[in-house]
Amino acid sequence: MPEETVSVEGVQSDEKKTRMKKNAKNDAPNTYSFGAMIGITVNYIIGTGCLSLARTTGNVGLIVTIIILVVASLSTLALAVYFSDVLSRAFALVRAGWGPNASQERVREAEGLEAPAGGADKTPNSSVNMELVKVDADGRTRNNEAYPIPDYHISNDIVLCLSELMRIFFGSPGFYVYQVANIIYFFGTIWSYGNVVASSLTSVIPMYLLPAYKAAGAGADWGKCGSPDKYADYCVHSYWIWICVCMVLACILIFFDLSKQKILQTIFTACRFLVIILVIIITFVMYFIAPFDPDHSTLNKPYANTQVGLLPQGGSIAWTYVAGQFSSLTFCQMCHHSIPEVIKPLRQSDHKKLNLSFYITYLVIFIMTCLMLFLCGYYFGNVNPPLLTLHFTEWNGKAWGAEAVKSPNVAATIFGYIIRLLPPIYIITAIPINALTMAGNIIILFPLGLQKNIYLTVFSKLISIIPAMIVAGFVRDLGIIIEFSGLTGFIIVSCSAMMLIRAKKACRQVFGTTNGAKTPYTTWMSIDPIIYTLLAICGFGFVFVTAYLIYTAANPSP
Repeated sequence: MPEETVSVEGVQSDEKKTRMKKNAKNDAPNTYSFGAMIGITVNYIIGTGCLSLARTTGNVGLIVTIIILVVASLSTLALAVYFSDVLSRAFALVRAGWGPNASQERVREAEGLEAPAGGADKTPNSSVNMELVKVDADGRTRNNEAYPIPDYHISNDIVLCLSELMRIFFGSPGFYVYQVANIIYFFGTIWSYGNVVASSLTSVIPMYLLPAYKAAGAGADWGKCGSPDKYADYCVHSYWIWICVCMVLACILIFFDLSKQKILQTIFTACRFLVIILVIIITFVMYFIAPFDPDHSTLNKPYANTQVGLLPQGGSIAWTYVAGQFSSLTFCQMCHHSIPEVIKPLRQSDHKKLNLSFYITYLVIFIMTCLMLFLCGYYFGNVNPPLLTLHFTEWNGKAWGAEAVKSPNVAATIFGYIIRLLPPIYIITAIPINALTMAGNIIILFPLGLQKNIYLTVFSKLISIIPAMIVAGFVRDLGIIIEFSGLTGFIIVSCSAMMLIRAKKACRQVFGTTNGAKTPYTTWMSIDPIIYTLLAICGFGFVFVTAYLIYTAANPSP
């Protein structure tokens, strides 16, 4: 038996060396550096949703905002870092012959490996069956055979996406629960995109020929179309027209893979950051020029909104504002559903910096979130509309409101149009990209034989766009939309914690208590008390926000 054990270990060691040599060659064409990964991850996270955060500060107040910001930021950071550990353990387990057969075959084919010797006898291929071999303190199995040596490196050859990871660790039930949550999440994302496009274009492009506008006579004023919650009839009609235009364009563009248009996507990414930077800079400058709301502002510079207090406003309904902010902050700081795809191209020589890249990424996100919450929140207060860019409908560079529009400034007008026009331009191309991902999640729910059916493909693509756009026509409050999307966000971000618990147990059983305890990516945050605390936070957030959304639906604002 000892000679056989040495032979098996020798084969495993040779295979590991072969894989590492192969991956060393990947530090070239199809991989990127640790710095590039930070930029890509920030790009995944920062979106239009952050432009809805400023109003939440006015409703919730300084103290609660700081608490929620710290809790949400640290939670999303830790749950992102967990993916490094989870992926490392998943690859090691699958290489050792543990997990669904389909995943084992995919990894072996991608990495050019042979099936592990005796793997079927030592480690069952059912990811749900956790009763594996006995774990002994001396590092040997019940039959006195050596545990397989774990290969914890994360491959550049294949990506284990989140849905597949859920199947590996929780079987089909986990896979389907995640898929449904992900579909709802993308539904909310596309819903919010439709709202931003339609509300922005409604505020920028007047439709004077609309019958409702003509019927309004002398009282007609397109300036009233700046806030969706105060729309006149002609604003509503214009909004619906833009929703339909957006829906038709998205339904056409979804049949073209825009994600491969790298130059186009780079331009639109730059546009998104340009809007956010312009809003932040102009807000900072306006602190020293004029108050946004003169009736609720400090008398001296800097002009802060006096309605933003230390504690939540609203009396008995203050808890709804807290729930809304918690959901919004979670939604605006997550990209967890895409993390495995972001990690895959990272060159092997930079894998030692993988966790550091997440720390730097979330530091950048934290700074940008603070600017939106505090810099913009303390200037604009809790007034509508939730979409910050729409405030620039009535701005002349020196003041805000209907009176300011009567004395326009050319430069301010140009900046105002840029800030309001860029979001719908770059979002129109983002809709089909997100809808395509949602369509893929829908298709995979059907039997394998139907998944390549052309009619199902077309149906899944269209159903990923049309319902969300129609709902966007009826529900125009971006804050509510973001908060709804954040509800499923709690489920998605918590997946890494649930998988890590499962993966740690499986690794100890497959590789022994010593080799299965830690991976190169394990951090101090990977201890069980912290994992369960994060799961409790996500569970509380889900229940809290669900109660808030039910309350809001039952008690709509007048």
